[in-house]
Amino acid sequence: MISEKLYELAFEYKKAKLWKALWDAELFAIKLSGGRIGYVSVAGARGDYCALALYIGEEGIGNFRNIMEADSFSITSMEFQERLLMQKSLQCAFEGRDSLSSQEQEEAKQYARTHGIRISGKNAYPQFLKYEPFRCPWHIQDKQDQEDLCAALEAALEVARLLESKQPLELGIEPISDETEEVPMLVWEDGKFEWGSASLPQGKEMEWPEPEVTNDIAIANLKKIKKAGTWECELIRSPEPVQDDEDKNGAPIFPLVMLAVDSVTEYILPVSPVIHYEERPQELLNLFMEGLLMVKVCPKELKVRDLRTYGFVKSFCSRMKIKVSIEEGLPALDQAENAFFQRFGGGSSRAMDEAMEILNAILELEPKNLKDLPEELVGQLKLMVSQGLLPDDMAEKINRIFKFDTPKSSKITEFEPKANAASQSYVISVSLYPGCYRHIQISGGSTLEELHLAIQEAFSFDNDHAYAFFMDNAKWSRNDCYYAEGIEEGYRTANQYSLEQVGMEKGKRFKYIFDFGDEWTFQCKVLRVQEGGMQGAKVIKAVGDAPEQYPEGEG
Repeated sequence: MISEKLYELAFEYKKAKLWKALWDAELFAIKLSGGRIGYVSVAGARGDYCALALYIGEEGIGNFRNIMEADSFSITSMEFQERLLMQKSLQCAFEGRDSLSSQEQEEAKQYARTHGIRISGKNAYPQFLKYEPFRCPWHIQDKQDQEDLCAALEAALEVARLLESKQPLELGIEPISDETEEVPMLVWEDGKFEWGSASLPQGKEMEWPEPEVTNDIAIANLKKIKKAGTWECELIRSPEPVQDDEDKNGAPIFPLVMLAVDSVTEYILPVSPVIHYEERPQELLNLFMEGLLMVKVCPKELKVRDLRTYGFVKSFCSRMKIKVSIEEGLPALDQAENAFFQRFGGGSSRAMDEAMEILNAILELEPKNLKDLPEELVGQLKLMVSQGLLPDDMAEKINRIFKFDTPKSSKITEFEPKANAASQSYVISVSLYPGCYRHIQISGGSTLEELHLAIQEAFSFDNDHAYAFFMDNAKWSRNDCYYAEGIEEGYRTANQYSLEQVGMEKGKRFKYIFDFGDEWTFQCKVLRVQEGGMQGAKVIKAVGDAPEQYPEGEG
């Protein structure tokens, strides 16, 4: 049962409307009992979701930073959704009545009646949630969690009071970035808040289990089967949560699935999902081997999409002497994943109905309000339309509002240079493969050739081969391509076009290919457009060692 104090503070916080003064990336800290540090994020400035979130300790704030920086990685929308499921926080959110359980509704109404509060309007009910990695948000039950959330709300009310006469920067509150090392902290001492500062841990690189093969009998039996075929594999998080039999009263868990597909026949290997992969990774590895034995298959080669899946099959492939590689383009896997999410992503008809209701509600908004929708949501709408996941009438309506549809033509799209080209720059993520990428900031007036040179320098390559940019993000596409000078007759050359002229904007993805023999393929994405001019280009973030351009003396 939720304490009266927590309800009291929640209703006061709602009246303070702190989300009108702060954005979710403008963090402040609160010193909790036992010397623990909590980091407070205020959501609601975009008008889509009003909540106060408390991230406790290094793990909590690390997950927050990984979510906030997710757009800074060349990751798929599926990986982005999984990052969202990894957050660890306590939240006081404001929801519509139908989003609450009957018990939550009755508790809120009872408090409101007792204290003369009228609950009215959209998203007027406070809801208190606990987020744990890979679990559904669950109602807060623990007394300590309630006390921690109370402390965060009290600190937020103090911040709201001060912001009536001050600006956030005057309190030291500003949006965090990769370089932010500390944030202001409120400490309750002698009956009042004192201001100090708290260090802000950096988000940690993702670390995944690498299970060792322990089932020698399965290995011996698999070695009796002749190796054949190439299988495309990825570990994916199921969109449908299940109840944990070991914790029947706890929050449901999103299981992990090993999706393995024959690249020729597109046959999907039957492998049961697991719900405790991080704690017991061998369980899923054993199920994978059992699936192979059941269908009497032993792959000659495995192609995986990411480092997590590579770590999962590493020991198995070593024992079986199976070739394994990380590759981006896996068409059979793409098709299997689309089918998987169309089948399971809808969940029950109730879940699909709820999703359709939400989309219909969004589409009923005034046009001026639709323009203020978060970019992430607009991107998801575009993805759903492109993949045919929506009814035709809804997809048509969305296309009409957002103008996603573009005429299909073999001609290159013409882009006029922006008027303020010289006064802005782009931050572009350039990824060679998962775990090896560079963030390059480059002047808006630079040419594609200058971007090519910046990439060469960032990855310590020798700039001794031909290259090309494919701005429609399709490898070897003839629709929107720019080649090195003198390489391809009849196509545009990279040294003749500035970044503005090729339609650079936040979120744009494109491919850069260097050395048409070895075919080094870089996935690029515009992370943000920054005001203020600069000269040339610079690397502002580097993750992973660049590979040798000519290993073992080749070239």
